[in-house]
Amino acid sequence: MPKPLIYLGLLLGLGLVVELLWHVPLQQGGQAPPVQAGVLVVDALTGDPVPGARLARLDARGGDLGTPLEADDSGVVDVSVATPRLVRLTAEGYVPQVVAVGRPDDGVAGGPPLDRPQVVTISPTSATSVSLRVAGQVMMGGGLFQPISSSVGPVLDDPADAAAHAAVLTAVGPLLADADLSLATIGAPLVSDPDTSAPDPVSPGSAAAGEGSAPVTASTATAGALADAGIDVVSLANSHLGDAGSDGVDQTVTGGALEETGVTAVTEGVVNGVAGPESAVGKTVDGVAGTVGGLLNPKR
Repeated sequence: MPKPLIYLGLLLGLGLVVELLWHVPLQQGGQAPPVQAGVLVVDALTGDPVPGARLARLDARGGDLGTPLEADDSGVVDVSVATPRLVRLTAEGYVPQVVAVGRPDDGVAGGPPLDRPQVVTISPTSATSVSLRVAGQVMMGGGLFQPISSSVGPVLDDPADAAAHAAVLTAVGPLLADADLSLATIGAPLVSDPDTSAPDPVSPGSAAAGEGSAPVTASTATAGALADAGIDVVSLANSHLGDAGSDGVDQTVTGGALEETGVTAVTEGVVNGVAGPESAVGKTVDGVAGTVGGLLNPKR
């Protein structure tokens, strides 16, 4: 199987994880009793089952919980699941992989119940194998500073609170840190004095006419949260990058928000700075950058 298809599979898998986490709280907060969920572990290149693969349940920090479970001769391992949770799959000769396992009676993302095990692919190790995670847009702007309800306060209170920003991504940190290279998109410029007011809604008619919304910004603390969660590289290709003017772009890229945390802005510089232009990961990132377009300012 060509490596681009493997990378596409990882991307689609991450999309499934996001859907699971959106509908049911991760690893905590659910009231439903646990049920047995089957996970079928297969070879990403051949599609054959991987007997003896080991499944470790993870805590919020990515540490193993209890004794790992082992797949049977058909490659299926059963795990008790109350709410969607992260697990780590390992097998001799394969790249370890963190995935999300959901309740079979809830189906996928709240759909009909599953009547078969959840299929997870793992890739054989080789001298040229590379694991890549591609997340979506990360935006810790005004909406997170607003109360969730009359009885639940905002997710963030202080734009300068680095620990609170990092906590937003804690639940998916083990997933993002699992890959050799994890990428995401910055949804707004990162500035020291972000707007924490509620975002102004834009009517469909205004959007269709090309009329933008109010400027959107996020705190420079977002960069540290990304680094703590395992994000290595970010794309700056979004419609709000210039919302804080050239100073906002400078603070985001060259002013230290990303540089101080070691997160790299995607450009051709990533190819040379991370792995070299002829490496497998370098070629992959170069392809991502060419597809997304509008990418700025290498850190290295």
